[in-house]
Amino acid sequence: MKKSLINKLKMIETLLMVLQGRISIWTLSLPFTTAVGELTLQKQQIEEQVKRHEILKKPSAEAKNDQKTLSIDLSLPLCGATSAYATDTHNTELRLKVDYSENELKKGSELVFAQRMLGINEIIEPLLEQLIPYGITKAMLDEQHSAVELFITMLPNSREKQKLLKSLGDRMEATFDQAMDLLYRRLDKLMLVYKKSYPDFYTEYMNARIIGGWGKNGDEGEGEKTEG
Repeated sequence: MKKSLINKLKMIETLLMVLQGRISIWTLSLPFTTAVGELTLQKQQIEEQVKRHEILKKPSAEAKNDQKTLSIDLSLPLCGATSAYATDTHNTELRLKVDYSENELKKGSELVFAQRMLGINEIIEPLLEQLIPYGITKAMLDEQHSAVELFITMLPNSREKQKLLKSLGDRMEATFDQAMDLLYRRLDKLMLVYKKSYPDFYTEYMNARIIGGWGKNGDEGEGEKTEG
């Protein structure tokens, strides 16, 4: 992750600690509590995005194995329901294509496994309407497909890996931008109410805002300058 983003995340974490320590001051202000709640959610989103980005960048054997297991767990119900449907409709060809046990799904190289998982999704997707009574939903298919795609990006020399890393990086930067905009346009302005009535709180807040040089919009500087 870029150093600038690391600094921003550190600033947000510190800022939320300061705000939590002074919650009795601002808790009755609805605009303030709403903004803090949104910033907290954005921080959680950023942390999840960072975690996923780092796992993809250098996936461990454990992470890859966990993703393979998840792909299998999501595929088994799809296979079972479709196999039952094939039996009910006397479609032997379809049943042979989807009637897998857990051990059978695991077989083969990583690439063969991934191709098998994607193939199952491709077989079942056109049958979705008929499979709804069997408990299959589009959300289940989408979740399985996403899990398999993530597994594929963890494979050595995967062309999809760089695409997904860039996509995750772009989403992470967008979330950071949203968080910074919330600070500049809302929390920084709301804090002016407490500048004279709670000067210690205001000072703690502004000190937290300048961590990593993010005291004002896009530039290094003193936190006081956020008033402009």
